[in-house]
Amino acid sequence: MKKILLIFLLAFVLAPVQAQDDELDLLFEQAANGDIEAQKIIGATYIQDGDYEMGVRWTLKAAKQGDAEAEYNMGFCYFKGLGVEQDYPQAVAWFLKAAEGGIVDAQYNLAVCYDNGLGVAQDYKEAVKWYTKAAKQGDADAQFHLASCYENGDGVKQSYSDAAKWYRKAAEQGDVDAQYKLGVFYNQGKGVTADFDESIGWFVKAAKNGDAESQYIISQCFEEGITYPGYDDYYEEWVELEAVPKDLRSAVYWCRKAALGGHAKAQSKMGYYYYTGTGLPINFTQAFFWFYKAAEQGDAFAQFTVGNCYLKGHGVEKDKKQAQLWLERALYNEKDVLEAEFKESAKFLLKQLRGF
Repeated sequence: MKKILLIFLLAFVLAPVQAQDDELDLLFEQAANGDIEAQKIIGATYIQDGDYEMGVRWTLKAAKQGDAEAEYNMGFCYFKGLGVEQDYPQAVAWFLKAAEGGIVDAQYNLAVCYDNGLGVAQDYKEAVKWYTKAAKQGDADAQFHLASCYENGDGVKQSYSDAAKWYRKAAEQGDVDAQYKLGVFYNQGKGVTADFDESIGWFVKAAKNGDAESQYIISQCFEEGITYPGYDDYYEEWVELEAVPKDLRSAVYWCRKAALGGHAKAQSKMGYYYYTGTGLPINFTQAFFWFYKAAEQGDAFAQFTVGNCYLKGHGVEKDKKQAQLWLERALYNEKDVLEAEFKESAKFLLKQLRGF
């Protein structure tokens, strides 16, 4: 499900408890006399202070007078169930009013509701309509999801070039998911001319912003060393260009970051580094630690290796029952199929453990 952006709009910096008594009296007097801005300020401040019922009471007064920010805040309250019973259809109704009033967060949230069928019948075309409005106002989340719609053909004709355009707009605002997607697009030539340097550049940006998949990709680039064919203008010939030099220290650095971020393949690779002494000193205890983490997430190779560790006592006490359990999980893993050579090894080891 696409993420909904729940930001309460505040038009007033000074909370009532911080204001002077005469200022408060004036504010409440103005609100009682129908002043929209005063009603909105009081409502927003009550909600910020956790008095949701009073907050809704005053926010509703401003919303009923057509204030777009108050309309959005009412949508927020109904969506979260703050001061009112949670009611997605009511949230959508208020988001729609605010969205038509140009509130970008309302446009984005309305799009998410249509995209996921929250409080309204699922309608990808309507989702695209509101993502587009918010995206054109510069909202990075909307730009990313609009790009995703173009990439997958949800509610709009599939267009990789339009997807790339909107991913770029979001990526340039620092959206890490969009940065990763641009890395993929430039790597595969989807909607753009394939460009390894550009691809690596976006993966690095995403990796530095904490994207575990990008961190793992960069680590593998450093492990293998990446070269690609490119045209050398000076010599006027095609040559092998170096995109990423082979550097095991950097490979381990980025792989560890990805592993700490919960990336199963990175965790398995950290286990491999420790088990084989690749880029790190051999350490069976650390190897088992990382293989086990990956195995719990369903990584077949890690499951196979955990079984092997239990069998041999590498990094853990020998335990034939645990060895059999993990080897069977690896062998019959349907989501992450074990490579043929390891399948045969798993079958052989299981036969030995079963005694036939």
